[in-house]
Amino acid sequence: MAACLLVLRGLFLVLLLHQTEQAVFLSASKANEVLVRWKRAGSYLLEELFQGNLEKECYEEICVYEEAREVFEDDTTTNRFWKWYMGGTQCDSQPCLNNGSCQDSIRSYICNCSRGYEGRNCAYAKNECHPERTDGCQHFCHPGQESYTCSCAKGYKLGADGKSCVPNDTNEEKCACGILKPECIVALKRSNQDLQNIPWQVKLTDSKGKDFCGGVIIQEDFVLTTAKCSLMHRNISVTTCKKSQP
Repeated sequence: MAACLLVLRGLFLVLLLHQTEQAVFLSASKANEVLVRWKRAGSYLLEELFQGNLEKECYEEICVYEEAREVFEDDTTTNRFWKWYMGGTQCDSQPCLNNGSCQDSIRSYICNCSRGYEGRNCAYAKNECHPERTDGCQHFCHPGQESYTCSCAKGYKLGADGKSCVPNDTNEEKCACGILKPECIVALKRSNQDLQNIPWQVKLTDSKGKDFCGGVIIQEDFVLTTAKCSLMHRNISVTTCKKSQP
């Protein structure tokens, strides 16, 4: 009798455990229905069905131009969104001067200058000399009616670009600057000094005795320097370099 009770108790526990397992655990198919991960709007099919979702993706993630183009399906609208997305409207600050018109670009802008002006921001008049520019005349600049013209110091001629200066011949090029070479000494030797060890470079000094630029002696009373240096101070002194020590 006791044995029968033990068997019945065991069967009861097995049935109870089975019912509990069914209540707690789900089948694989049921679990997949709960845990399924819905694809975001970035998937191919949903991109075709929900075009507006990609614009939101450009805020949540970094998108590329082609993805934005697929959303708007229009070049004008896409370009307007893309310019804003990549840095905003660059022309808001009105960077173009002298009545120049501004054209927005991606994180940049382009100035269409009015007649008679040039430069990135249309700040330079074409007929005026601007010593602060690095692409101006190499030696001398002369303002004109429509544009400026360039000229060179004696012994030089204008280059093909109309701005740079090149030596007239090969011998002058060898003697242009620095330590004199033997073939240059004969033409320049005016005393018993050894010119081979004397560079013909000079220092430009302001009224306070401070060096601010350099130059090159072209003739006995003529020094060549840049236009920018010549305009930096009103009173300029020229100091020759000391004889180099062996």
